[in-house]
Formats: sequence, C-alpha cells, structure tokens
Amino acid sequence: MLRGIERKSIIKPFGESNSQVEMVNVPNDEAIYVRKIVRNMDSSLQLAMFDKECWALTRLEGCENVVRFIDCQRGYVHSRKSYEGWIIMEYIPGRTLREESTKSFSVPEKYRIIKQLLTAVEAIHNASIIHRDLNPNNVMITDQKLKIIDFGICKILGRISSETTRQFATNNYSAPEVQYHSENSSVQSDIYSLGATIYFLFTKKDPPLPLDFCSVIETTAGIDPLLKSILLKMVAFKPSDRYADVYEITRDVLPLYDRYLKSDEFYRIQLAPGLIEKLISLNLVQSTKSHNRIIIEDIGANFALTFAYVKDTDGQEVFVFDGHNYSFTCVYLADRRLLYARTVENIPDYMLDRHSQRYLEVSGTFIFSETTAFSVLQNDTFALINRIHDYSRNIASEKNIDWTFRSKYGFWKTYLKAMIFSVKQESPRFRYDSCSLKGDQFCFCLSEGQANPVDSFSVGDKIIFESSAGLSENERPQYVGLYVGYNASDRVFIVDINGRKLKKRPPHTGEIAKDYTSDSIQYDRQLRALEEFERQETPSIGNIKGIFSGIIAPFFFSASTVSHFYNDRLDESQQLAVSKALAARDVFLIQGPPGTGKTSVIVEIVQQMLNYHQNVSSSYRRILIVSQAHAAVDKLLADLDRSIPGLSAIRIGDPDNLSPLANEKYGLSTKKKQWIEESVTKAIEMRKEVLSILGVTNEEFELFVSAIECLRLTNSASAERAQAKAVIDSFYDLYKLDPSAAEIEQLLIQDEWIKQISEKEDIIEYFVKDASIIIGTCTGFLGSNLRAYFESTAFECVIIDEAAKATLPELMLSVVHSKRVILVGDHYQLPPIFDEKRLVFDKTIDIQQLKDGGFKKIFDNIPEESHQFLSTQYRMHSTIGSMISHVFYDDTIQNGPNTLELKTDLFSGATIVWISTSSIETSIRYEQVCVLETLKRNSLRNSAEASIISEYLSFIDKALCGKDYSVGIIAAYRGQVELLRRDLAAIPLSNIHLDINNDIDTVDAFQGSQKDIIIYSTVRSSESSQIGFLREKPRLNVAFSRARCLLLIVGDIECLSKSSSDEFRMVIEFIRMNNANCQIVEYGRSVK
Repeated sequence: MLRGIERKSIIKPFGESNSQVEMVNVPNDEAIYVRKIVRNMDSSLQLAMFDKECWALTRLEGCENVVRFIDCQRGYVHSRKSYEGWIIMEYIPGRTLREESTKSFSVPEKYRIIKQLLTAVEAIHNASIIHRDLNPNNVMITDQKLKIIDFGICKILGRISSETTRQFATNNYSAPEVQYHSENSSVQSDIYSLGATIYFLFTKKDPPLPLDFCSVIETTAGIDPLLKSILLKMVAFKPSDRYADVYEITRDVLPLYDRYLKSDEFYRIQLAPGLIEKLISLNLVQSTKSHNRIIIEDIGANFALTFAYVKDTDGQEVFVFDGHNYSFTCVYLADRRLLYARTVENIPDYMLDRHSQRYLEVSGTFIFSETTAFSVLQNDTFALINRIHDYSRNIASEKNIDWTFRSKYGFWKTYLKAMIFSVKQESPRFRYDSCSLKGDQFCFCLSEGQANPVDSFSVGDKIIFESSAGLSENERPQYVGLYVGYNASDRVFIVDINGRKLKKRPPHTGEIAKDYTSDSIQYDRQLRALEEFERQETPSIGNIKGIFSGIIAPFFFSASTVSHFYNDRLDESQQLAVSKALAARDVFLIQGPPGTGKTSVIVEIVQQMLNYHQNVSSSYRRILIVSQAHAAVDKLLADLDRSIPGLSAIRIGDPDNLSPLANEKYGLSTKKKQWIEESVTKAIEMRKEVLSILGVTNEEFELFVSAIECLRLTNSASAERAQAKAVIDSFYDLYKLDPSAAEIEQLLIQDEWIKQISEKEDIIEYFVKDASIIIGTCTGFLGSNLRAYFESTAFECVIIDEAAKATLPELMLSVVHSKRVILVGDHYQLPPIFDEKRLVFDKTIDIQQLKDGGFKKIFDNIPEESHQFLSTQYRMHSTIGSMISHVFYDDTIQNGPNTLELKTDLFSGATIVWISTSSIETSIRYEQVCVLETLKRNSLRNSAEASIISEYLSFIDKALCGKDYSVGIIAAYRGQVELLRRDLAAIPLSNIHLDINNDIDTVDAFQGSQKDIIIYSTVRSSESSQIGFLREKPRLNVAFSRARCLLLIVGDIECLSKSSSDEFRMVIEFIRMNNANCQIVEYGRSVK
C-alpha cells in the first residue's frame, strides 16, 4: 500500500484523459518522484492498459534510457466511487524532445540523441515490449541524457489479451497499419514511429500522412543522404519493407556516428596471427572474403562505435575494445606505439547496454593491419591509452567498489578453486603411455610403476581422460565410458564406450581418472555465479555489489507500507521487518534469533507480495525462496501451505528428499505425472467419442494403429508388413473410411501424442512458468533439468532463509537471478560447514574468514536501517529465553506472552538443570578418545555422561506418565552420539518420543528444530582448560535454544567453569543467580 505521498505540483492534469501526472514528495525521503494517477479503471480495457504499463516498466528496470519504475498500486477509492491506479516513477528534471526543439541542436547532439533512442528502443524490444506511442512528447531529455516515458498503451509480445487499445496512439507518429487497427502494432510499427521522431528531430515538424512521408523526406533539406535512406526504410508504407529490427538500423547508422561523432584522431591496432581465422570460426565474418576485405569492410564497421576499458589479467595490463558484435583484447606496445590485438570474443546482447554505461566511448578512428605497416601515418594511440587511464580514474567509485569487493570477498574465489582442485586430486588417476579403440572398448596401456587400479575402481565407474599437459582453466575433462576391467599382465585398463561416438578422442598419452565432475559441478556453478555478480551481470536495478561492499546504501521507497497484516499476531519488530522488506528495492536483511518467528515473517512477506502482484495482475513477478536444507525448505513450504489458500508454488528437488506434503502437492514430478494422467484420460475419452461417431470399436482401432506402426518399422519382415497392410485396408473397407479423412489423421496424431507425452521434458517448464513461487535449496534449484531455464530467468525477489548457514557463493546462485534480495538468518547461530580436509591444498585459506565471510560480513557492511532484528522469542520458557538473550545476545531479546507456561513438573518445575559429574572420580568422568570407523577419524566420548543420560532418561519417562513430550539429545562430539545411540536403544520408553537415529545427534543436525526437552552432553572433562570447538559460541547458542520446556545439561561443571569459554562461565553464573527456575545437581545432591 502506498501511503503518505504528498503532491508537490501537477505536471499534466487530467483534462480530457483519465490520467494525471504529478510531482510528489515521500515521507522520510529527500528525493522527488512522479506519480501517475489513472482513474475510471472500471472497464477491462483501462485495467489492461494500466497493468501492461506496470508490467513493461518492471521489465525495463535498469535500462538507462527508460524512466525508472519505483512502485504501483490499484484499488477502489470510495470517496470518488472509482477504481484507480497509481504508478510511481523517478522524476526526470528535463523537458520533452518537443519542448527542447525550441532550441537548435548541433549536428553531433542530434546524432547523440539518435544513438540513445536506438539503444532505448532496442532494449524495449529485447524485453518483448512494443511501445506503440513513440513520439517527441514521450522522449525526455536532461543534460544530454535521454529517457523514454509513457508505456500506457504498450503491447506485450507473447501475452494474449482480449482487449484492444484502439486509437490511443499519437496519429501523426503511428504507422499506417496501426492507424487502421492498433492490434497491428509490431516491431516494425515502432520502427516507423522511431523514424518519424528522428524526422521531427531534424525538421521540428510533425510527419505528414504515411502515403506522403517518403516523398517528403526525399525533398527535405538538412538531412544527411545516408540518414535519408535509413529514414526512408524506417517509414516505408508496408511493414515488410521496413527494417526487421533496431539492430539493423544501428548497423546502418554506424558510419554516421563515425562521420559526426568521431574526432580526427587515428589509432593503430595490429592483429595477431590467426585472429581473422578466429573471427571466421566464430561466424563473425564471411570466410569467402579476403583478409584485406575483412579488415576494411567487417572489422572497421564493427568498431565504428567502440567502448574501451582497461583491466589487469594475470598481472598484465590489457585493453579491451568492444565493438558492435565482438571485442578485441589488446596489449599496448610502447616501443611501437600501437595496440596488439591478441584475442577476439563475441559480446552477448545483455552486455551491450552495460558497456555503454561503464566504459569510455572512443571518438576517433581505428586503423587495423596484420603487419606493422599502416595505411595512415597519423598515430594517436598513445593519447587514447592515456584517455582510457584517465577515464578509469574518473570512475573511481566503481573501481573502488571493485577493489573493496575483492578485498572483502576475494578469498571466496580462492576457496572455490581450492575445492575444485581438491575434488580433482582426490579422484584416483593413472598415467597411460598409449591407447587404442577395439570395437566398443578403449584400451589404455598404463605406465609402469603405478599401483594396481583394481583397488581404486569398481566395474561401472565413469572414466574421464585428461591430456598429459593437463587442463587449461576453461577446459573440461572428457568423458570416455564405463570401467570394465584391468589386464594386469599387459597393464591394460579397459573402458566400454557402449557404441557412443566420442566428441573428442583421448590423446595418445595422458591420464585417465574416475569421473569427478559430478562432485565439482556445484563449485563450478558457484564460481560462475560469483564471477557474474562481480561483473554485475544481474537483473538487480541497484548496485548490490556496492551494497555488499558497504560503499552504496540500499534504496528504500518509504511510501510502500503495509495497510493490513494477514497475521494479526505479529509483534512490532516482526511488523517492522515485513514493512521494511517490502519497501526495500534491492537488499534487506532480517536477523532472526532462536524462536523469534522468522518463518512467520517470511510467510507474511510472501502473502503481501502475492497480494500486491495480484492487484496489478503481474503473474510474471515470481518469488524464489531457497534455504540450505531440504527440511528447512519443506517446513517453510508447509507454513505457506497452511497460511495461503490456493498457493501457487513449485517445489524443486529430488522426490526422495522431499516431505510427503512437498512431494504430493507441490513436487514438480508429481505435478507432471498428474497432468499427464489427466490429459491422457481426457484424450482417451475424446478418442472414444470420435470412434463412436465413426462406428469404430476401440479394439479395432488399436489393431489398426499397431499395423501402421509395423509399416513404419524399416526392419519389419515382409510377411509382417503384408499382414499389416491387409489389416489397414480391411479397416478402411469395413468402416468405409477415406485414408485422408481428417478424423483418422486427428486420431493418429492424438495416439502418437499419448505415447510420447510422458517423455517430453518441456512440460515441466509450463508448471514453472505458471507458478508464483519457486522453492528449493540454495544449490538444488539449479541442479534440476530446468537449470538452463532458471539461468535465463529474472525473479522479482529471492528470499533466502537460513542465509547465515550458506556460503557467499551459495547465496550468489540465486542472488544473480533476482531483482531484489531478502536474506533471513542469524550469524550468531551455526555458520556454514566446510570440509577442512579438502582445504589442505591451499594453506592461505582461513576457516574463520570463511565462516564470517557471508551473511555476517554483509550484515556488518550495510547500514543499520537496512536490516531488522527480531526481538521477541516465543519458543522457550522465559528462563531459557532469558539465558539465551543474556549469554548470546547482550540481553536484547525479550520473552513473548505465555512463555512462562512452557515447563514440565520435573525438578520442582526448574527449566534449566545442570547434572554435574565433577564429584565422580577422574578415571570415570574424564573424556575418552575413540575411533569413528565410518569416518576413519578420531573423536571423543564420555561414558560417565552416557550412563547418567540413560538413567535420567528412564526417570523422565516414568515421571511424565500420561504426558506427551518430545525429547532431543545433543552431544558435542560424534563419538558420544554413537555411544548414546547404542546405549539408549536398549531402554524401553513409554511416555516420551525419542527416535534413536534422528533425535540423538550433534548440534549441526538440530538447527531449525525444537524439542520440549533437550539433554545436552558436554563430553569434555580433563585436567586441561582447553575444550576444543565446545567454546564456539554459535554451537552453544543453537544447542541450548532447541529446548522449549526443559534444558538438561550433563557435564563436568568444575572443568568447564575453568575453561577458555566465557559462554560456559556465563551460563553457569546465570544458573546460580536464577535458582528459582534453575538447578545444579551434583550427581546425587542438589547444589544451589
């Protein structure tokens, strides 16, 4: 809901139209905005026009030459008894092209306007939008910067609408086919309007009638002959005679830029040997041309409009020159005063607009040669190099962001590369001296002096090969086939390729290895996502990279407020979190300590967003929700399912990892199966109806279809084919049917569709496109067979739950696909988990830096107003909650209502009890080292604590007779977990719920869950004050905050009170200071 907006002035009054444009102020915001009010939207036509304008503006967020969309809203205004809509946009302090035409533009200024017009319209069309009303009134100019406005009658390609905008366009500037009927609008009709606008730019006259337009242009003075020819093609009467797209116009107008916008400087670029061949191989130039023609006609044209920047590559300064289609990467050779082009690269479409915004536009002319001899003696290359350096310094803020981001987060690249390297190194590999293909088997002769591969491989293992020279950074290992066996006498390693044709044959010598790519692919994806983020190749309209670096403040639109909360039990901090998250336009963080209801906040945010999207008919505005673990994702999905009737969501993930609700109601595989079953059933019913009309039985038709299939098989025996033909002829004769009858053809097509439908993978895209919410794990949602689709999709918002447990690269997987980012987590709880064994390959990596380098670092970098702390807990008894608040959150969390009622009758109603082992003999109470056979490493256990827990568990079970309590047992070490599972499995329990395999575990398995009673085994007890990772604050926080009614700690209180852990000392002190609700039991007697 948009509230508190005050009108400053009216820019365009209602008049005869149903809209008014105003300049407005927003509370607590110094910026000025524009509000467009649309009234009388009771008709479906006006409603459709409003929705399409909102849709178009959101699609074009981030386009430099289009007015920036801020927010929108629609609803019924009771005071005027009218259905109205508001659109909030940026305020452009300039004038329209028509108003600016009162002054005289210089020729270069006119071509700069043309360039920006073409850039803007090309971006609009690339977003599948037809503007339909391009004219001088809808082109704003301020400080030589151009922005296109007013998308009120735009057309969205691919969207079906039953309504028409009729004659709302400006007639003089509308193509003739649009004047006849507005639904004839197309890319070509926009091109006509664009040509008419350029005509106005040069003549200050509105265009004549379409039939006269071309003849008028031909006789108009003051327009370059080449531009005239371009305009004539743009405004041709027939759409088919116009340009196919704006790209073609840009290509033809490049010589004009060269003529009117370039300086008289000349720059030399020598082409490296093989560079033109590379252009040919990339299909960027024609192979039939000579090198000289390619240089003059193609390369010169490509770099008629050029943007340049300098970067550091492996310690060497290189200069990149981006042309229209491809770029050259060059080094400057000072002794020769020329640039040496070493490589060429194709430029993706999405990069073109960013290049024009961030890089230096080169105003001179490039001269290219394959030798050091150049056709032009003048050489200004050194001046260009200096200009590029100066420009780089002038955009110091951007460079500062780059440098700051690398300094704060650069270690993540090192980590990912180390993980990829370690995965590769761990894979068993063997050198071979030769290889040969025998039938379907590759035989590799292994080099002498290596171990027997039988000990490292199993039959069926996937095998890859690498050349003896190793892999370059961008090269991937090649898959060969499946391991079959090893002939030890000949040292021959045998791989079955199963009739496949290899994309690349193994080299004569090299290495074979067990396929490790499936293990490294997640790290590869994360590295690519991190690099995309660094290059700012994301749909976000804000500079999230600068925000994460702490240089740029996030943008909030404070007028976006919540008028009604769906959950009326949200407390003040929760409501603030929801309101601020909805007002955030790029990044917002929510810190949710244990039990503070962060899931309720997420559900409310989603409900508000879905309601907002519904109000503007924007089903395209999808929300991506991800979390670290499947259990957390499914719990959140269950809460959304309970709170939102008719929830439109798709759960991405392997069905084996999904909860029953997630799988059966929202699982992609289930939805596909249900849709296929329903569709096939309908198709069969329709077939029966058609057969009934034709008088054909289903059995006869099945025989007929089988016969047709037999004839289609080329390997069918002649007797079978003859019999099949007889069946077909008999069928036509019996039912007097024409073989070419439409009904028969339709039935055969339908039968083929039924047989193939289950194998079609593109069906699942239909469900994903139709869903409002996509939900999955941080890494899993891109691991599906929809990865290519998701990688090309921009979500309106991503909500990342348990964000503090994810690494920064894991966060990036979804961040780079979203316009807005909401991170929900708590950096005082468990950090990400790292495989420290794999990090031994790079000694420079700091584990603590990794743990603090994600959510916590972002939280510390952004302003306080950009995150919200949830300050009331509802999960635990108030005593447990107060202890958690005091020890871990500096007394900043208060207890919610009814938390005093969360307790048991045990221990005289105490809610925190420490069973101390300090009085037991040291030979019994001290920790013991044990070996974990499954993990092949040492751990710790404590037999005395395990025995006490067994005793107290039996006591609790009997004492809670007739009461339903859940119990969880957390041990600090894996060795203790295994001991407890073994000992407690034999104890009969009647009243409490304890799943031996799931409810007894380390703390890592418990984050996100809760139990009525938590028993915590500290394990550590010795003469030393060192207690290992038991001193880690987040682990204690999570362990103790899982308890709702009773926290039972079992351990050596004397040892831990003398340890290096401040937290343990604070817990012990809290228990002693709160003896009304806390106890210390010294195994057999109570100590206050």
